[in-house]
Amino acid sequence: MPVKRETEAYLESVRNCFISKRLDPANVDNKLRWGQFIDTNKPGSQAGLYGAISAAISLKAGKKADWTDAKTAQEELQQYWINREKIKGAEDNLCQNIRLAALFLGLSFGADGNCVAISEVAKHLLDHRNPHGNLWAESAVDKRAEVIEEAEYASALVLIFANCGLSFLASNQCSYSYFAQELEKSAIALQKKYLNDTIRKRPYLAAMLIAIILTLGEKANKKVRSRLKKDFLFTKSDLAARYTHYLDFNRIDGTYGRDYFIAPMSMLAPLLLLQPQLSGQEYLYAVRVTESIKDAVDKSFEKNQGLFAEGVTRPSSIEQGLFVLALEAASRKQDRGWKLWWAIAWEQLRRERERGDIVLAWIIIIFLYFPFALASSENILTSQYANNIPNFLKFSIEILSLVPKVWFTAALIAAGAVRKPQDVAKQVLGKK
Repeated sequence: MPVKRETEAYLESVRNCFISKRLDPANVDNKLRWGQFIDTNKPGSQAGLYGAISAAISLKAGKKADWTDAKTAQEELQQYWINREKIKGAEDNLCQNIRLAALFLGLSFGADGNCVAISEVAKHLLDHRNPHGNLWAESAVDKRAEVIEEAEYASALVLIFANCGLSFLASNQCSYSYFAQELEKSAIALQKKYLNDTIRKRPYLAAMLIAIILTLGEKANKKVRSRLKKDFLFTKSDLAARYTHYLDFNRIDGTYGRDYFIAPMSMLAPLLLLQPQLSGQEYLYAVRVTESIKDAVDKSFEKNQGLFAEGVTRPSSIEQGLFVLALEAASRKQDRGWKLWWAIAWEQLRRERERGDIVLAWIIIIFLYFPFALASSENILTSQYANNIPNFLKFSIEILSLVPKVWFTAALIAAGAVRKPQDVAKQVLGKK
C-alpha cells in the first residue's frame, strides 16, 4: 500500500527536481532555464515560459520564497518581463493570453504585491481583454471575430491563473482590488456564454465551471454550480485524461504560430479551495481530487522521483506546477470540516437512495412488467410455442389468466406515477 506523505515531502521532491534539472545558460537563447519536461537538463530541452513559471512556483512553495533558488527563479521571470522587447520570442509568448496569465501567477506566487512587474502584467491582461465582451482571445494580436467567439477556454484559464495569483500574493493584495473587480466582470461574461449554450459539448467544461465558481463564489449561477456537481462530483477523476488545446496565434511579424497547452482538467479542481464560499459538495469535490492526485504520485513515488506523471512516460513541468498549486491550495483551506462532514453524509444518503431505487426498479420489472408481458402474450405463447414453454411458465400463464386485465392496467398506471418506465429501464441498465 502506498505510503501517505506530508505536504512538505511532496513539495521537497518537486523542488529538488527543478533545482537539479535547471538548464545551463549557455544552452538557451531566451534567458529561461527550465524545459517542457522535468526529467532532463540536456541541450534542446525546449526551455520556455511554462517551465520557468512552474519552477518559480515550485521553488517558492512551502514558504520558501526567500531561499536563494526561489529568488533566482523569481528574478528570471521578472527579467524576462522587463527585457521582453530584447529577448527572442518573448513578445510572441506574451501576446498569448494564457501564457501572460500564467506569468502573473508565477510572479505573484509568494511575492510582495508591490512588485512593479506584477502590476504591469495585471494591467496588460486587462488591456488584452476584448472590450465588448470582457473575455480574452487566444492572442492579443488576433482581432478576428471567430477567435473571440472561441475564447472560452483561454478566458477560463486566464481567470483561474489570475485569481490564483491574487490568492497567493504574500502581501498587498488590497492593491489589486480593481483587478479583482474586473475579473468578476469577465467571470460573469463567461458564465453568460455557458448559460446561453449549456448543451454544447465542451472538452474543457470543468475548467470553465471552475473558473466561474473560483471567481464569483456564491454569486455564481445555481445552474453552473449544479452542473459541476452533476458532471464531476459523483464521478471518479481521470487524471490521465489530458485536454490538448491548440493555440493558434499571430506573431508580431504577422506570421501565424501554433502552441499547445496540455494538462488534465481534473488538476484544476483543487484550486477551488482558494474560494471561501464553496458549498459542501464543491468542497468535497476539490478535496477528493487533491487526494487522488497525491495517491497517483504515491503509486510511483520512487520511480518518478515524487513527480506527478499519471498516464505518461515523461513528467511535464506544467503538471508539476499544477500539482504544487493543488498542494498549496489544500494547505491554505480554512476550517470547513463541518462542510466536508455534511457533504459526505449527503452523498451517503444519495447512494443509499440510489440503491433503493435500483431495488424498486427490479421489483417493478419482476412483479409487474414481466407478468403483464406474459399475460399479454398468452394467446401467442400457448398457440405457437406450447410444446417449447417450460412448465413453470405454463403454470404462471394459467395463474395470470385468472387476473382481470383491468387490474394490470390499474397497476401499470400506479407504477408509472411512482416511476416512469423509461426511468426504470435506465436504473437497471445503470444509465441513471
